[in-house]
Amino acid sequence: MATINSRNFGTATGRLVKDPVTFTNGDGSKKIVVNLALRDNFKGKDGETGAQFVDFTAFVPKDAKGDVYSMMHEGDLVSITYELRNDNYTDSKGVQHFDVTLRITGVDLLEPKSVTEARLKARAKN
Repeated sequence: MATINSRNFGTATGRLVKDPVTFTNGDGSKKIVVNLALRDNFKGKDGETGAQFVDFTAFVPKDAKGDVYSMMHEGDLVSITYELRNDNYTDSKGVQHFDVTLRITGVDLLEPKSVTEARLKARAKN
């Protein structure tokens, strides 16, 4: 089992804003971006609770078995565990970029399959 640095680790629970986006790399591995709507824990002046829309990134090796991301759809309630990663690089013009990525380490689907299937059927009708 992998060791988890508790100071570089988190859990986010929310609804998928859209289906996960998959980018296939030249070696057959995949980069997957998941966008979650995360409810704020305060109310605005209008009395409404807002939300933050946050991207999480996963990398799936070419020979990985089972793909939880293909079972995730817009509107699904999921819990994602993640770690912070630095994705620093220098571009072709010599400019350094310092990015922080929320790298997915685990996904839990929090709704029964029947709820997800009903949502997909309703979306197909519209």
